[in-house]
Amino acid sequence: MNYSHENIHELVLYYRNQSEILPEELESFFISWTNLIPRNSLYLTIIKNKYNSLCANDENMKIIEKYINLGVIKKLKIY
Repeated sequence: MNYSHENIHELVLYYRNQSEILPEELESFFISWTNLIPRNSLYLTIIKNKYNSLCANDENMKIIEKYINLGVIKKLKIY
């Protein structure tokens, strides 16, 4: 987050293996993004695979919904 370019506004998450993003890590990322000045709202794209997906975890989806409601995430796409 400390080195992200101020024009970044799109984040694509793609799982290549069985790794998983923990809800605490996801929440920490969005808190850091919220604290950036200037901050653009994110276009978040999640690309699922046969092993795992961020959207398969109910707690992660609640966190994503929270940040959509706060205006941090402008648009969510799931493929």
